[in-house]
This record gives sequence, structure tokens and C-alpha cells, in this order.
Amino acid sequence: MDLYRLFENKDNGCQESTAATNVLTYNQRTKLMKEENYFNTDKEVEEVDSFIKENNLVNILSMITNYVKVVAQKWNLHWSPALIAIYIKVYKLVRHHYPEACEWQPLDMASGRAVLLYGELLLDRWLANGKQRSAPSPLAGSLFGGDFSSLTFGNLSVLCSELGDEDAEFVVRCYWLEAIMYLHVKSRDAVMIALERYLADGRCCGVHLKLKNVANNFHIDEDNVMRLYNTLKRNEELDKVTDLFARGDHSAACGILEQCLQPSSPLLAADCVDPLLDRCTQYSLLLDSLFERGQHAQCLNWCEMAAHEALTHYRATDDTHPSRARWLPS
Repeated sequence: MDLYRLFENKDNGCQESTAATNVLTYNQRTKLMKEENYFNTDKEVEEVDSFIKENNLVNILSMITNYVKVVAQKWNLHWSPALIAIYIKVYKLVRHHYPEACEWQPLDMASGRAVLLYGELLLDRWLANGKQRSAPSPLAGSLFGGDFSSLTFGNLSVLCSELGDEDAEFVVRCYWLEAIMYLHVKSRDAVMIALERYLADGRCCGVHLKLKNVANNFHIDEDNVMRLYNTLKRNEELDKVTDLFARGDHSAACGILEQCLQPSSPLLAADCVDPLLDRCTQYSLLLDSLFERGQHAQCLNWCEMAAHEALTHYRATDDTHPSRARWLPS
């Protein structure tokens, strides 16, 4: 389904079969943490003791800076919700008092891991809690961002350019975070540039990641990148349809609409991208264009598809759903 089918399904109560979130219950997360055998073990106690000894004589700012660098190395373990909240809070203190992420200076790998993880957790928390309250996204709020600076992506890009295949997972996470961050400030060009860089980077080939401590956009691989890229490309094409139709270029309009309305493999749900044309409008423009071109047989075929889709949506709702008002007599 294309992006707009996803919107139409959501508006009409249909359910997508593709898992969209990575929400774990307390018991599930606790079980996974036990299986990983790090938190609440002697190994964790030893590392905490070692950290305290190494940082016993440094100032508090240096200590918390070193803390986020050390904890960020555990990004691939399941964390408790409390630790996630503490990490975000502590990193904000580091960022406020030592804003390396907002200055153009090289990042070392430890600092890069720390700011990357901060961005992932911060965005996920905003998607879970802040977005529905209309809170600004992490990149919103100023020219350079809010709680996360857009300049950070430049710093991470420089760091990634110096890394080899052994750090492919870090590179993949950087591209993905940049794309998803910009997606939620509706900067389509920036999203597509980040995705194109991912697809062109040989280090990303064959890498499959699951971010264990985020609930949204947690799977990173070439399939998901292509789904999002194709979603945005299709959106870009649909931007042109109304203008083509108004100019009487029905052939070009038909070509775009037929491609967009054809069933295809599910694309990544991108509900922050507003649909310029809903499914009903797409069908209406396509049918008008086909009729104007004298393609009456094709017009009838697409009428059948439109009617079948509308009936499917109708059956998926109950009598109280607003969409049924279009079908029931007034």
C-alpha cells in the first residue's frame, strides 16, 4: 500500500498487519534483561566500582560527561525505563554545560555514541509522549534545533567518514536517526538525502538492526529504508498531480495515479507526512482523466476497484463511525 492507503486505513479503522511499535511489558523487559545477563549482575557492579575509582577526583561535569560515554556503550542491551529517563536527563545537563553537539568540532567515537543514543531515546520519548500534546519535536524550536541540534548531524557525518566496516552499525544508526528526525519536521528533501546516503554507502549493505530501547522506528535495514524512500518519492510524485490535471495533461496524471493506487508491498508508516490527496481524490482524478482520454474500459476497471475499496472500508466500520455518513441517507 502507498502512504495514502495507510492514512485511509487509519482514518477508517482498518488495521495494518505490519508491527509499528516495539512496546514491551515490564515482565517482558525484565525477562530479556535477565537473559542478557548484565544488569543486576556482578559484572555491572564491577564496572560501576571501576568507574567510581577512575572518576573519583574529577569534577562533576567531567564525571557526568564520562558517565554518558560509558553508558552509551550498552546501547544494544535492554534498559529499564528509569535508566532511559536518567540517561536523557543527564545528557541534557552535559549538553547545557558542555554543548559539544552544538559546536563545529570533531567528535571522538565515545562522544559520537553518546549523542547518537541521546537522539534516538529523545525522539522516541517525544513520539510516545510529546507529539500528541503538540510539544515541539527535538529538532524544532530554533534555527539549529531544540533539545537536539541539527549541527550534530554534521559532526556525526564527519565521524562516520573516518570509520570502517567494523563500525557499520554506528553508521547505519546515524543515517536512520537523521532521516527520522527530519521526517518529523516535514523536511522531505533532508530525509531523502539521508536515505540516499544510506543506500549508497556500502558499509550499510546487509546490516539489520533492532533498537531495543525505542518503541518507534526500531527496525533498521535496507528494506525499511527503501520503504520510507519510496513512500516519500510517491508523495513527491503526487504533489504534481493536481497541477497536471489542471493543465489538461491527463496522460501524465494517469501514469502517476495508476502507480500510486496499485497495491504494492506495505510502506513504512509515516504519519507525520500529511497526505495532499486522499484516496477518494486520487480515484476521482484518475477516473476523470481516463474518461477525458476516452479510455472507457480502463475507467470501468478503476471504478470497480474504487467501489470495492470503498465497500471494504464501509464493512470495516460500525454505524457510529463518521465515514458512514457518506453512505447513509440524511
